[in-house]
Amino acid sequence: MIDLRQTFVLPAAIKLINFIFLSDEEKKTVYEWRTHPDIKKWMRTDGPISYNGHLEFIERLKTDKENFYWLVKNENRYIGVVYLNKIDLSEKSAYLGIYASPHLKGAGSLLMAGLKELSFGLCGLDILRLEVMELNIKAINFYEKSGFTRQGKVCGEILKEGKRYSIIRMQIMNKE
Repeated sequence: MIDLRQTFVLPAAIKLINFIFLSDEEKKTVYEWRTHPDIKKWMRTDGPISYNGHLEFIERLKTDKENFYWLVKNENRYIGVVYLNKIDLSEKSAYLGIYASPHLKGAGSLLMAGLKELSFGLCGLDILRLEVMELNIKAINFYEKSGFTRQGKVCGEILKEGKRYSIIRMQIMNKE
């Protein structure tokens, strides 16, 4: 497995900048996206996220060996964030996360292409998994178009703003 604590340049002019190397301006951009209502409503975390909490999270990533986050840049513009969590080297699997800039439309395909290239091409993973809120039909449709399949109906629930939401687990296998 390669060292994921780095920045990667991939085909199609996709650059993945590891969060631990973000400039102050880039950290602020990610924070603004992460706390944007259109993005935050689909995240597991509930409640407000402080900027200091955001900076502490990035600082913890410097020693984290299972969770890696990248700001994605394409042709000199930032388009979103991708990440790999719960990396299991024995199974060659990881969970993924992805979100596009709330100010862009259509960036999801580029983000997913970069994440697949990183995961399957560079890291040699065999399985990518994700968990998505059952109500997030747009994301589910996107993941299915990207080759993911549902792995059972529901794998749990999440509590957000006092309401319980079902979670669907999906996965894709490396087809080489």
